[in-house]
Amino acid sequence: MNIETPFVSLLDLLVKSAALILISTALLAVMRKASAANRHAVSAAIFGALLLLPFTKLVSARWSFVLEKAAAASVNVRLPVITTASTVGERASVQPVENVAHPAPRTLLVIPWKKLVVAVWIAGAVLLLTRRGLIALKLRAIVRSSFPIENERLAAKVRSLVDAGRVRAEVRESDLCLVPLASGIVRPVVLLPIEAAEWSDAFVSSALRHELGHIRRRDCITRLLADVLCAIYWMNPLVWFAARQMRIAQEQACDDLVLISGAPADEYASQLVDVVRSLQGDRFTARHALAMAQPSTLETRVRAIVDEGRDRSPRGARATVAGCLSAAFTLAICLVTQVRGADQDKAVDAMRRGLAFLATQQQDDGSVGSGQYSGSIALTSLAGLALMADDTQAERVTKAAKFILSAQRDDGFIAGKSMYDHGYATLFLAEYFKATARAEVKDSLAKAVVLIVKSQGKDGGWRYIPAPTDGDTSVSACQLMALVAARNAGVDVPAATFSAGVGFLKRCQNPDGGFGYIAPGVSAFTRSAASLSASLATAKWTEPASRPDGIKGADYLMAFLPQPEAGPEGMQYFFHGHYYAAQALQLVGGDRWKRWQDSLRENLISNQKADGSWADTMSVELATSEACLTLQIRNSIPAIGKSARKSGTVNHP
Repeated sequence: MNIETPFVSLLDLLVKSAALILISTALLAVMRKASAANRHAVSAAIFGALLLLPFTKLVSARWSFVLEKAAAASVNVRLPVITTASTVGERASVQPVENVAHPAPRTLLVIPWKKLVVAVWIAGAVLLLTRRGLIALKLRAIVRSSFPIENERLAAKVRSLVDAGRVRAEVRESDLCLVPLASGIVRPVVLLPIEAAEWSDAFVSSALRHELGHIRRRDCITRLLADVLCAIYWMNPLVWFAARQMRIAQEQACDDLVLISGAPADEYASQLVDVVRSLQGDRFTARHALAMAQPSTLETRVRAIVDEGRDRSPRGARATVAGCLSAAFTLAICLVTQVRGADQDKAVDAMRRGLAFLATQQQDDGSVGSGQYSGSIALTSLAGLALMADDTQAERVTKAAKFILSAQRDDGFIAGKSMYDHGYATLFLAEYFKATARAEVKDSLAKAVVLIVKSQGKDGGWRYIPAPTDGDTSVSACQLMALVAARNAGVDVPAATFSAGVGFLKRCQNPDGGFGYIAPGVSAFTRSAASLSASLATAKWTEPASRPDGIKGADYLMAFLPQPEAGPEGMQYFFHGHYYAAQALQLVGGDRWKRWQDSLRENLISNQKADGSWADTMSVELATSEACLTLQIRNSIPAIGKSARKSGTVNHP
């Protein structure tokens, strides 16, 4: 995986966490006259949202913000290859396509500072979490070393206060703490210093009411949550600020409980000052425990204590609802937005350079191909499909269309070497007709469809020649994809043709989810990818029982998950197979598609040549066409622009 992916994810979380804190800060500013308990309820809800924030990465965002700008021109990315609702799950509706800016090329000499940032963040988080764990162990040791209260007067006073407060907590003495403190989530404990036996009843009452208030309010849980999240988001200073504000609200809320019970404000404030003085030699308790008083918050708390006009009401439902709603609102925004790194635009830049290379390979007659693929109908069709993604290539797409149309015979067969040529040509004409709405294109498309229907064999499949015969999965998948494209373009295709074709593919599926060639047998990646994508694409016109097992097929393909640096040398028909596999897994969706898309994108980017091409053992032009088409696949497939219909050319808006 490209190291910039975790960097962008980290930055995405930092930006979202900052937005979350800023919204909560604004809400708390509005609530500045509310009680501390109510303000703490809002803060706790926000920290709960921070805990859920990383999980928003599991949902595909609808809006994104690019981190960097580059001088390169943008390109409209559109996939002129059909998709429909799949058997595995409904896909998203058609959406507009964004213009994406392309980053400047990155050289090998660039220092991997993003990798360093991620490493520093991980190290910092681990260090802080380890530190928090050690603090918890030390607090646990202090609790374990504590002992029951020996002074009878103090013990009686403690029992009466615990019973009156209806709090399940044990109160003990410790010679390791200098001030009262509360600790524990499952078995909460209040620790009193051994000097507590000498305190006045009023002092004991105030101290215990404060610490029992922490336990009753479950402040140990929210304090732990804040500490953990500060460790995770340690690079975001706003999270530390929010944690400090929440701690102040916790202490003030417990102070309010003491004052509500009748303790004089001036006496209680004086007690806090005395407690802070006793903490001068105990920095650990002052910083890390729910102690009665802490030097860093003393002034703020004393001001609040002596403020007679301050609201001291306990936590109310309105504040809790307000906090939850603000957190839910921000999380909802985070679910549909993401920070996107300019590194992700490398895929678009790679496709743009690939299309530029294809444009240079087009011959004067409109064909694309060289060597044994010179004048190839199939290759020209795939190249034309790929070039439809770029507004500036409309003239070349039109030249490719003229070349393909000129090759059609009277019987509808687009004369190439086999039904492969005819199938890809039909696919191209379907998309070209959707872009232009030209009547002569529709007529040729309809004739091509009739020939495919007539050439279907009794077993439901197709073979190389334009006549009914025993089928194979590879040619059959090609014809089915062409028919789906034609049907989506408005050309009639008999439902029985779809059903018979998919039924043939189903009979060829093996127990491992892959597909045999003409019957169940040895599974192979490329024909399995083609068969699965074709069967899923026909879901609108076929019954579920007639289709192959989509989940098993997807799991079979996942065994061929492309590695980022692996070249095409180790797999026959590498680009052809991945062209189909990407369509199949895009229809399946979910985690399989996300993993496949990320890995394949990195693979294609790393294997692109300096001139913008891709190469395998078959044809540079074919590999480049299919690589570009594969890079165009997204979670939703937009249609080609309507403006082309007026001009008769593929000129996207």
